[in-house]
Formats: sequence, structure tokens, C-alpha cells
Amino acid sequence: MAGVGYIAISESSRDARVTEVSLTILGEEKLVEARAVTAPVYAGIINGVSAKDFNRLITILDRFYDNLTAFENVPAPRRGNNAGT
Repeated sequence: MAGVGYIAISESSRDARVTEVSLTILGEEKLVEARAVTAPVYAGIINGVSAKDFNRLITILDRFYDNLTAFENVPAPRRGNNAGT
């Protein structure tokens, strides 16, 4: 995205370990275009869903995400032929 000019990347002036990323004017224009395309889809998806139900869904999805982060350091199961099974 930086290569096509949508974002600017810079080192933080306060902490050299931090990379700051921001939208450029071109990136902001593309974001407006993307939102115009996706807004009708989003409106259709949430049609008939109350704010209460939507917020509950977000809470549940947050819980799923938190549960998944517990697996970050768990090695993935080995694939392929398991001898002896």
C-alpha cells in the first residue's frame, strides 16, 4: 500500500521501535471509494438486527478472539501420515 501511495510509513520520533502508519490523501480518497462500495452490503447484512443484538455479537466475537490468542504459542498439529495410527 505504501508502494502505490495509499499509506505513509515513518519511524516514531518518540520510540524508534515503533513504526507509524497513516493514510495519505490518496489513501483517504480510496477509503471513501471503498466505503461507498461496501456500505450497501453492510446495510444489507445488518438489516433487521437490533443494536442490542449487534453489540452482543461483537461481545461474543471479542470473546472468541480472546480465546484464540491463548493458542498463539501452541504448536500446530503435524500434518501427513502418522505412523502407528
